[in-house]
Amino acid sequence: MTPLLIGDLILLEVLNGFRNETQAKLVEGSPRRFEAIALLDPDLAVLPVPAPPRDHGSQDDRPSHRYCIERGHALLHSDRDFDPMERLLGWQIA
Repeated sequence: MTPLLIGDLILLEVLNGFRNETQAKLVEGSPRRFEAIALLDPDLAVLPVPAPPRDHGSQDDRPSHRYCIERGHALLHSDRDFDPMERLLGWQIA
């Protein structure tokens, strides 16, 4: 079974999405069941990621894409805007 990793930036965004600290603390343990990884390190930070066409996909998740591409991981998501990236740019989508 392939492990499920969660990026540090993704964890930050999830926890920042709660209205107050009480809500965040209730949910904080769930993502921590997965291995948290640093999405950017000096080697990855300087590598370009092919930009999706302007009408496809988000510009905000490039660190996740860069990490997955360079480390050979599939990107697990629930955003249908990312679906064309598998076909257009060869990203592995889970």
